[in-house]
Amino acid sequence: MVRADKFRYPLVYGRGNFGYDKNPPAAMRYTKVKLTPYALFLLEDLAYDATDLESNYDDSKGKEEPVILPTSLPNLLLNGSSGIAVGMSANIPPHHLGGTLTATINLIRNPELAIVQKLQEELRVKVKNQVEFFRVSTLVVAHEALIDKINDVHGEGTIISKSEAG
Repeated sequence: MVRADKFRYPLVYGRGNFGYDKNPPAAMRYTKVKLTPYALFLLEDLAYDATDLESNYDDSKGKEEPVILPTSLPNLLLNGSSGIAVGMSANIPPHHLGGTLTATINLIRNPELAIVQKLQEELRVKVKNQVEFFRVSTLVVAHEALIDKINDVHGEGTIISKSEAG
């Protein structure tokens, strides 16, 4: 979390060697960390009892942790993530703070932007129009496998082969 090359918005400042390039990290006793203003902002809502607290891993008295971490910023989007889980890899690229906030404000002002079905329907219509354009402009296609694939997806007779054309 210290390395600026791994996070767009680092969560902690580090003093000491945390391992760069081929240089391995130093022992814990030679390093020190401090929360950045960004990380403090993420933890700010804990002071307002915004979530329930539960005992930590060893049930230490007075050391409770939040059940969820309520934040004003989507840290996963801003810093991104990469990893492997259940045999599949995932990569979320880091996003710029200004762009993320602009998108959030636009979604609040216009909730219809978030409707996935509307976007899917627009995409479906666009693809159908493209297929129709190719069907009208190109009546003869030579590659039989491509013809079969297009006809399977978009309906029989969308594109005809040379043998069917004449």
